[in-house]
Amino acid sequence: MDPKQISALAVVLLVALVSKLLWKYVKNQTKDDTNRNIIKQPTAYIKVLSIVIVGLIFVTLYLLIFELDAFGDIGGAIAGMTTIGLLFLFALSLLINTINWKLEMFDSYVIHTNWIGRKRKYMYEELIVVDVKSGYRIYMRETNKRMFDISNFMDNYKSFVKAYSQYGKISKRK
Repeated sequence: MDPKQISALAVVLLVALVSKLLWKYVKNQTKDDTNRNIIKQPTAYIKVLSIVIVGLIFVTLYLLIFELDAFGDIGGAIAGMTTIGLLFLFALSLLINTINWKLEMFDSYVIHTNWIGRKRKYMYEELIVVDVKSGYRIYMRETNKRMFDISNFMDNYKSFVKAYSQYGKISKRK
């Protein structure tokens, strides 16, 4: 076998392995929580971003193995890899945000988990909810600081409206 064929086989096997592991993780993270009072990012985002990340890994490995000499100069190769690396980091940060972000609702309070996994507890009385076209914006009553948004695309987003309506009125955007 030619060394390039061996390299191509290694790339395909590596991408297949990464895809399998990522898909297994994504399947565990996208369980249906509609029975519970949890709002999460849309599961379609997780699936699309996973495909994008695997595609970027495949393109990077392909360029490293087969097209490195096609650039002609090392500057072009570095620029190409830097661009792909930045796209990969951007897609990875969006994937982490999509997987980690959630809102858990209870009787008198809500727990918001941000993209890095930090949890904060908010009492419903502390919050102001503003209805906008794309969903809801949640502000702190004392500071008028925007805390988080709930989009109409999120899974189970209407459960927040039901829980909050007992404690306050949802205002419309002016």
